[in-house]
Order: sequence, then C-alpha cells, then structure tokens
Amino acid sequence: MHARLSLHLPATLAFGLLLAPSPATAAGKAAKPPAEKKVPSDVKPAVAAPAAAAPVTAQPDPNATAETLLRQGQKLYKEMEFERAIPLANAALARPEITPNQKLDAYVLQGSCYAIIGETLEAEKAFRMLLRGRPEYDLPADTAPKILSLFRKVQTEERSIRDQLRALEAENTVKGLKLLGNHPTEAPGGRPLQFGYRLQDPTAAVDTMRVMYRRQSESAYAFVAMKRDAEGVWRGAVPAEWTASESGFTAEFYVLTAGPLGELLRDGSAAKPFAVKVSAGSANRKAPPPLPLWSFVAATGVTGLIGLGAAGSGIAFALVQNQYRTVAGATPEVDGRALRSIGDSGENLALSTNVLMIAAAAAALVAGGMAPFTNWTGETAEQAATAPMP
Repeated sequence: MHARLSLHLPATLAFGLLLAPSPATAAGKAAKPPAEKKVPSDVKPAVAAPAAAAPVTAQPDPNATAETLLRQGQKLYKEMEFERAIPLANAALARPEITPNQKLDAYVLQGSCYAIIGETLEAEKAFRMLLRGRPEYDLPADTAPKILSLFRKVQTEERSIRDQLRALEAENTVKGLKLLGNHPTEAPGGRPLQFGYRLQDPTAAVDTMRVMYRRQSESAYAFVAMKRDAEGVWRGAVPAEWTASESGFTAEFYVLTAGPLGELLRDGSAAKPFAVKVSAGSANRKAPPPLPLWSFVAATGVTGLIGLGAAGSGIAFALVQNQYRTVAGATPEVDGRALRSIGDSGENLALSTNVLMIAAAAAALVAGGMAPFTNWTGETAEQAATAPMP
C-alpha cells in the first residue's frame, strides 16, 4: 500500500524559523570588523581568497522510479536539506509512471520545501496543483506554521475560485431552464392540492423539485417533494387534511428546483409567493370496503361454474333414468346385468348432482356475504381519505 508522505519540520527548526532574526538585523547587531591593515603595494598575498561555495543539490538518478525519488526527497527533507529535496520532487513529477497518490506526495514535498526556503510563488504553485487535483486535501494541524499559513492562503483562494466557477455554471444553467404549467389559483377544501409541471431542462441539471407551501397566516413553509412520472411531468400534492377547513383560507406557495450545482430555477419566492384560494371542506377519513371487486367477481364465477356442473349432471341423470325405464319395459325378458349397470350409473349421477347443487348453494351464500364488503368503485384508501364529505 502506498505510504502517505508526512512532512513535519523538527520542533527546533520550526521554532528557529519563527524566532531567527533576518540577515539584515543580524548584520546590524554584529560587532564592527577590525580596521584593515594596509599592505604595501609591492607585497602580494600568498593565497587568493576563495570564492563563495555554490549550494550543493541532489542529482536525481535518471533510472530511479517515482517512488524511490520521493523516498529520497523525504529523507533529505527530514535532514533539513530542503534545496536538495526539491530536484527529487521535480524529477518524480516528471516520471511517466507516477501514480495520483505519488503525485500528491510530490506536490506536498515540493510546496513545503519551497515555503521553507522562502520561494513563496513556487510554493503556492505546488500547493495550487495539489488542491486542484485533490480539493479536499488538508495538511496535518501540527505542520510547521510557515508551511501551513501559506497552504491555508492557497486553500482559501482555490475554494473561492471553485465557488465562483460553480456559481457561474449554475447561473448559465438556470438560463436554459423553464417551468411549464399553470399554477393553481383555486382549490376545494378537504381535497388534495394538486401540482403538476413540465420542466424545460436541456442539460438534465435538475434532479429535485419542491413546492414550498403554507397558510397565509403562517410564517414557516412546508414542502411537497415532486416526483417525475413516465411522461416527464413533475407531480405532487398537498394532503387533503391540510386543505380541510370550516371557512376556507388562502394558501401561499412557490416552486424551487435543485441539482448537483445546488439550487437552480426558482418560481416565486418566500417573500413573494403565489396565492391559491382554498374553499371550506372536510376530508373524508372513511376507509373503502376491504374486498376488491375482482374477489366478488371470482366468487360469483365459481358459483356459476358449479351451478352449470350441477345442471349438466342433473340432465345426464334424467337421460340415464329415462334409459333405465326404456330398457326395463321394452321386452318381457330383461337383461338384469345391463339394467343393473344403468341403475348404478344413474345413482352416481344423482349423487354428483346433489353434491354440486349443495356446493353451488354454498358458493352463492359466500358470494352474497361478500357483496356488502366489496369495493364496487375500485377507490383506494388514499383516494377515499381525500374525497370530500357528502
């Protein structure tokens, strides 16, 4: 797993950076150098004065991986070799195989080193790249103040830029939005206050629509969460219980839409809402009969089928009975075996006819008992609750 880069200045260095006097101040407090001795012009110095030494910088290994370069740079940072750590961070950023997390670590290392050595613009550039790649990133609270203050400055600027861009995008999006549909101006009390709108939304920026509503005498708004149906119409309703009153009242409302960019199109406002006159009326709370219409139809159908079976069996019994009589009286000599077979068949048909008739009667009683509890209109419980009292 990729280790997160942790850059913290040693306490002694951080404290020293805050308290150490500037070079100019230190120079002012230093003792004056002794008077230079005059050397005769014909005497040459034995050794020439050495030139100022150039700062030593780390030479990145061209074959090293981004991970290796970062590890080396972090080591130099902990050793307070900030100027030597910077080339390693730069080289890591130039590696084609660098991962997003490694790139983040490189920018942290780069920005922290530049901040410590006083290269403010370069430090800001590194922190800016860091925050544009990972806006939610934050440095630990115990980071050296010199680094953290510079990071906070860039963080604030980048947040402001993002907010401005977001606001501009939302403003341009709103220009393409248009709410289509008529606002209600009158509504019966004790019935749902219905809302339905189409939304012209070419970029599909809206994923939420609400109708904010209240009685004119109230201060706070409630809201209805609108839902988009299969036809693309946003629909919603204020419950019938809320619209019920004895004398009627004026309701106020406005519509707002929102999406990933935040609040978008608003029709009306809390200060300037639309008004709808709600007449007097009471909500009907009587529940509909519990049995659906199809259950009564099914019971009646079963009764009919059993009755038809009983009728068919009865007709067959009558035919067999007639056959029995014909065979019994046709000749002086009767085939007893054939007559007995016809008789047995007749008895079976008589039994089945009686059973089917009893079953049909029972089914008819059940269907008749279901009739008072059948919901003949198909009205749902919600519809019954919102219907006006007769």
